[in-house]
Amino acid sequence: MLAHLIESRSASEEKSDSWFGDVDGRPMLVTERVAELPAPAIEGLPSSGGPAEVYQLEALVPSDKGEALAAIQLSTSFVTEGPQYRRMVFDAARSVAFRPGTVNGVTNTSLRL
Repeated sequence: MLAHLIESRSASEEKSDSWFGDVDGRPMLVTERVAELPAPAIEGLPSSGGPAEVYQLEALVPSDKGEALAAIQLSTSFVTEGPQYRRMVFDAARSVAFRPGTVNGVTNTSLRL
């Protein structure tokens, strides 16, 4: 599952760094990028008139059988400080737990937060 995601991200025109990681023996896919997004219009503040840079970090954690995927995402306008948040995102990824459940009589995996 994660291999397909990294292949599709590599094929896209989006500039990002993705790599496979491991948290307590569980695989995860980590993606970091600096994106340019439209600057928000905030009442009472002058408009920058252009895009704003945003640091984004994402960790994707699959369930053991690969039938479910949890995404932990962080975005900050403090681009140079962005990498300092890696530990926090990895700790959140470490806390992910999946549990079986039933919906309409069908057993599936849901995310326990």
